[in-house]
Amino acid sequence: MSETLRIPTLPSFGALPLARVALDRGGALRSSPLLLDELWGAPTTRVMFIAQGKSPVVDGNLLFVDSATVSRPETLVYLGRTLADDPDHGGIPTGTHILLAVLESMDNEIFDGTSWLGLREVALALSGRDAGIFVQAASIANWHAKHTHCPRCGALTEVVEGGWVRRCPADESSHYPRTDPAIIVAVVDDADRLLLGS
Repeated sequence: MSETLRIPTLPSFGALPLARVALDRGGALRSSPLLLDELWGAPTTRVMFIAQGKSPVVDGNLLFVDSATVSRPETLVYLGRTLADDPDHGGIPTGTHILLAVLESMDNEIFDGTSWLGLREVALALSGRDAGIFVQAASIANWHAKHTHCPRCGALTEVVEGGWVRRCPADESSHYPRTDPAIIVAVVDDADRLLLGS
């Protein structure tokens, strides 16, 4: 005798934090070698910091600071521009450029009064926008930490194209972050039965 598994009503895709698009990642902008220089210090630029997989969080929100008020780090990544249809932009104006500063260690002197938290610690408490940005930031920061040298010749690579490419100056090869698509789904029918596979 088979037993039917009943599952609760699933939230709409708009309610799932990681199903939302928070930023226009600006793929066309990244090809400009002057992009980061032009954005650093501009009034329309905010910076998010990440160190050892953790980012400063204040009152349940990621901390974004004016780039003119902090020192420029060695590793900088262009995450994108805030979108007009983002309902919980948290005080950041639409069209603001977001840069990721990848730090070696958590600097508590600069961020006094903040808590450095990892994505798993804080994801459910963040807005959809902040959760999406944190996932993107943690992923690219982890890639930079683990791919500092050319896999072909072993030379130290240079960060180019807004932080989304590492180029080898020795053999001129370009290296990109892996993007392995993956999904988690629940397949149900009209009778609300769950499809199980093995």
